[in-house]
Amino acid sequence: MCSAVNAALRGGQAFHSLVVLALSSYVAYENNRSIIPSSPQINFLIFTSSFSIVALLFLEVVPRISPRTASPLAVLIVQGLVSGLFMAGFIALSIFLSGLLFCNGPVCAAARADAVFAAFSYVVWVASATITGIQISRKKTEATEITKEKMLEA
Repeated sequence: MCSAVNAALRGGQAFHSLVVLALSSYVAYENNRSIIPSSPQINFLIFTSSFSIVALLFLEVVPRISPRTASPLAVLIVQGLVSGLFMAGFIALSIFLSGLLFCNGPVCAAARADAVFAAFSYVVWVASATITGIQISRKKTEATEITKEKMLEA
């Protein structure tokens, strides 16, 4: 992946993950201060954003420390997993919020913004996974063509 595109995607992933973590933590804190416990959807987004930050560290640190152990397929799987988690999280939170009878105030606005930023996170992670998948596909196609040429020469 081009270094500028990679840096932009990783920056977007980190930014959105931190925003989702902050908003989810705020909503969970305010809900836990009242009688109502925090919803599982909010807790799931706290887990998802925390997991995505750890995944970002894996995706950026492992290739720099040990390039041979960083499999492109493992990178694709991690990106796909994080994408799926964010998709499940923002859909679950959106459905939960749409079913509430009363949703006003700063906590509800933060929960709505949390769902929106989780959707943005999903889009950024899917874009990164798509680019990685295209690169893997191109490398396999090039390797297949080289192998065919060598077989024809022999």
